[in-house]
Amino acid sequence: MLYYYSPKCSAEDRAKSFSSLVLFILSLFTFSLVIVSYAYAGQVTLAWDASDGQNVAGYTIYYGSASGDYRYTKNVGNVTTCTIESLPDGEMYYFAATARDSYNNESDFSEEVSYLAGNKPPTANAGPDQESHGGDKVKLSAINSSDPEGGALSYKWTQTGGTSVNLSDPNAAEVDFIAPYVEPGGESLTFALQVTDEWGAKSQASCRVNIISANLPPVANAGSQQDVQELEIVKLDGSASRDPDGIIDSYSWTQLSGPTVEVLYPDMAQASFVAPGVGPEGACLTFRLTVRDVGGLESSSTCLVNVTWINEPPIANAGSDQQVNAGKTAVLDGSASTDPDDGIASYQWHQTSGSPVTLNGSNTAKPSFTAPAFDSLLTTLTFELTVTDKGGLQSTRSCNVYVKSRVSSWKSIVKWYRW
Repeated sequence: MLYYYSPKCSAEDRAKSFSSLVLFILSLFTFSLVIVSYAYAGQVTLAWDASDGQNVAGYTIYYGSASGDYRYTKNVGNVTTCTIESLPDGEMYYFAATARDSYNNESDFSEEVSYLAGNKPPTANAGPDQESHGGDKVKLSAINSSDPEGGALSYKWTQTGGTSVNLSDPNAAEVDFIAPYVEPGGESLTFALQVTDEWGAKSQASCRVNIISANLPPVANAGSQQDVQELEIVKLDGSASRDPDGIIDSYSWTQLSGPTVEVLYPDMAQASFVAPGVGPEGACLTFRLTVRDVGGLESSSTCLVNVTWINEPPIANAGSDQQVNAGKTAVLDGSASTDPDDGIASYQWHQTSGSPVTLNGSNTAKPSFTAPAFDSLLTTLTFELTVTDKGGLQSTRSCNVYVKSRVSSWKSIVKWYRW
């Protein structure tokens, strides 16, 4: 349905009108100008749901630097996305959209959204994939999500697959639920996390919890990082994936980031694509492999493909594996990472296995955490470091931290058995 307005109606009145036309903003991007003294110019991309009204001919974007006072307009035709360029960094802009019919009648404004030009989106981190048993309490943690500007974040958890569970607080950084009891084959529960910074920029991540009964989950292996040239045929190889108590029933390759390419045979262990053309800085493409066993349990793994021209990719170094006692501080060390030409621009650590821990400084070279106590004598936590150079190429490496429980003497173990 379209809501029409009189041309005499003021912008303020229209801004107060209700409209269900659109839900947007999706993302914000910035780009470097050739003349570096001009620093950066903002580029914001808006997207919205198509109006279900009849005879919709197109949409108009209204925006300005004051709420409800839209000094600029852009007619975008009958599409549901629009990019506004050259917004000065550091200035707040407000956006709304309208739909119009073939007679040029126009709907009410959509809900207004605001954005700080030049603001970089946060990095969502939904924590590692986990394994649990029916009746166990499971904790999901977004605490290692971060914002480049150091601003406050808000969180939203949504279950996307598996038997429905009751999340303690879907809007908290850390939520928990009681794992359901499942059939012998087990079940994979999947969750999506959306984090939003104080200026409205959003980022998404996901995690999986395998509920185990008799069947053990598979282990996905998406292969090693690759550095290739433009137009080279690239093979993605997940054949090293395995299932400890059976066979892998299906493979699924998905591109997560980078210039879009057509992946051939995405449902096979080995897929391929043609590397795209790139500029002097090159481009980094990320792919995720998800494998499923015959019982329905799943596992995922990611791999990077750097398409290079002039800029050479960095080399990540996550440091040596280490052992730490429960309750003590463990320090991860990626400071030995290097880049052969333009330097490392950012570090990002992500826990890939084990119960979630809180990293202090997950976007620094040397984050730390307090090792929690576990029921087992020795528990393995795995962390992955991603380094990005100034041209956007990336490299990843992993390290393990072995957490030793407080039950450390044979006397304690013997006493436990005697009891």
